[in-house]
Amino acid sequence: MASMRWYLCISYLFVITLLLTRSESEETHVEDTVKTEVENGEAAEVDEKFVQVLTSENFDDTVNNNPTILVEFYTPWCEHCKFLAPQYAAAAEELAAHDPPVVLAKVDATTNVELAKRFQVAGFPTLKFFKNGKNYEFDEPANKESIVEYMGKVAHPGWEPELEAVITLTKDNFDEVVKAEKLMLVEFYTPESEHSKLFVPIYERTAIALKKEDPPIILAKVDAAQETELATKYGVTKYPTLKVFKYGRAVSFKGEIGSPYDIMYYMKNQLKDGAREITNVKMLRDLLVPDEISVVGFFDSSTDPKAAPYTDLVTEIRDEFNFGIVFDDELRKVYNINRNSVVVFTGERFHTKHEPKWYVLKVKDETTSDDIFDFLKDHHLPLVGQYVRPLTNHYDKIRPLCLVFYTVDFGFDGKDATQFWRHKIADVAVRYPEITFAIADDEEHSNLLQQFGLDESGEEINIGLFGTDGRKYALEAEGEFDDVDITEFLNKYKQGELKPYIKSQTTQDSEGTINGCCWGDL
Repeated sequence: MASMRWYLCISYLFVITLLLTRSESEETHVEDTVKTEVENGEAAEVDEKFVQVLTSENFDDTVNNNPTILVEFYTPWCEHCKFLAPQYAAAAEELAAHDPPVVLAKVDATTNVELAKRFQVAGFPTLKFFKNGKNYEFDEPANKESIVEYMGKVAHPGWEPELEAVITLTKDNFDEVVKAEKLMLVEFYTPESEHSKLFVPIYERTAIALKKEDPPIILAKVDAAQETELATKYGVTKYPTLKVFKYGRAVSFKGEIGSPYDIMYYMKNQLKDGAREITNVKMLRDLLVPDEISVVGFFDSSTDPKAAPYTDLVTEIRDEFNFGIVFDDELRKVYNINRNSVVVFTGERFHTKHEPKWYVLKVKDETTSDDIFDFLKDHHLPLVGQYVRPLTNHYDKIRPLCLVFYTVDFGFDGKDATQFWRHKIADVAVRYPEITFAIADDEEHSNLLQQFGLDESGEEINIGLFGTDGRKYALEAEGEFDDVDITEFLNKYKQGELKPYIKSQTTQDSEGTINGCCWGDL
């Protein structure tokens, strides 16, 4: 019996020892593994014993002690990071045996926020490699094969980085560079702007990719803190701001900027034809949208030499207007328009007795794209239009600009009152061709009313004027406005007798959105 108890005791101790050994082994193994998602949706363990874990405490020492090191900035919740994990771990194991060796490391950006901010990490995963302490963007595909191949090249003692993809412009070389390029993109930034810092890796990756296109598209940058004259010339007040240049002519960038793909897609589209061919009356009427500017060229054929200046210009400023082109004689006769004409159509709701329903430029043999551009510049807005998107972009470029605020409603119930006041303003506006006029809904543009100090006026109609000097002038009156009030206000402005409205506290923020983009996407 004693021997039996002894046997059971020995057996029990053996089992306990085995379980403890297995537990210790599993704990040790877990330290070098992480769970990730595989294609079938099941969790799998990834051996990461060759991937070094970096924190704020050991980052600089590790980078400085390793001539070639690749670092992944990740977050635990990022699905793309989980998908990359096995590829990254496999590459780390192979590169550890490379001669010379390459170190792969990772940084949890959720617990090392300052590191992510320091290296301008805007998305996850972000890969950066360091060669002799200097950091570079890793712009190759994020898979084992690409990582091993590219980092093997970087590790070679004779490796040299490619020239910077984004070129730097100053007042000394700006005009020469932008006038020589059919299409290029320019970023205006300031070094202290946090938004500018975040945008750096996206812009750099875009530049590298577009540089490889056929034809290549050049991306450039301007330090607006140093080049204040250039920033002022192109109306840049918030950073970063993107401007598209086509043979030196600047147009607004209206694409998304959340990723290199977004910018590439927009810029490559700029190389395509901008004018849609109109083949029937319905297509033409559909083009004539009231809240947009519609421009149509009427020519014999697509090979007509007189059509070339128009199509060239459309390619350059395709996003500024609704462009169409007509080669059909019968369609031309519907509007009684001669061939070889460029026509600016004004929305029917904005017609007045003081102006034609549309403006026509006769295209001659000597007509150039610049001639057509000047024609559009002079006639693209009605005598009294509406300050409403997407036309705000056009009005914001014009000074002096007189805005008349009231309840603007072109619906069935409100159109008569809206048009009554608009026509009264038109009777005044026709006497001041040097001033641009527009009506604006006071509720939709309450922020503008605040800029003039008119947000609490209590009046049904308010008038504010943006001067050529950059100042704001408000018409202060009680009761219903009449022609005399408005005329006196405008005459005083012309004579320099108006006092500008100055806010007691400025709230303007130098950090802003990129023109035409959603910064939140970044």
